[in-house]
Amino acid sequence: MQCAGDVIAYQSRATHLCEGFGDKPFNQSSPACAQTLPTARMGQGDDRQRANIMLSKLKRTALGAATCLTLGAQGAFALPPLADDKYSDAWILAGYVGDKIANNCDAIYARKIFAIRKLYALRDRAVKMGYSSDEVKAYFDDRKVRANYERRSREYLAANGVTSGDKASYCTLGEAELAKDSLVGQLIGKR
Repeated sequence: MQCAGDVIAYQSRATHLCEGFGDKPFNQSSPACAQTLPTARMGQGDDRQRANIMLSKLKRTALGAATCLTLGAQGAFALPPLADDKYSDAWILAGYVGDKIANNCDAIYARKIFAIRKLYALRDRAVKMGYSSDEVKAYFDDRKVRANYERRSREYLAANGVTSGDKASYCTLGEAELAKDSLVGQLIGKR
């Protein structure tokens, strides 16, 4: 039978594992080898039972290997920094730009409820990607991150013709963003 040959091969490998303890001979009744060699206590005619035992040990070994691979792979598949998420980054930057436009142009207001809902949606999206709520909160509260968005929003405003202190330039950009229905335009409204 094919199974009997497999069991004998398994038994000889297990015997080899139990023999490597100096000059002590192999002892099938020792507790360590009894766990390694459950077939040593069975009769020669129990091929099916031996095959089942061997299969269950193989399953446990495969499960252990899969667990090790999964735990080891978590480090290999670490999440990228939240700052690298282009979608979230674009919406957050749009929020900073929209806020500056709304604060400097009387004809345009910030859609605050929509902006808050969008922030919660961005948080939920990050959590679904694998970040914890604490990691997302820490990212939004980080002073360096906020300073980066402040700097980038000022650069965006300057690149689009806004000069500090000139309310008309803020209104012109706000109206253009509303007309384009851009991300910034979705976060502001015309009075």
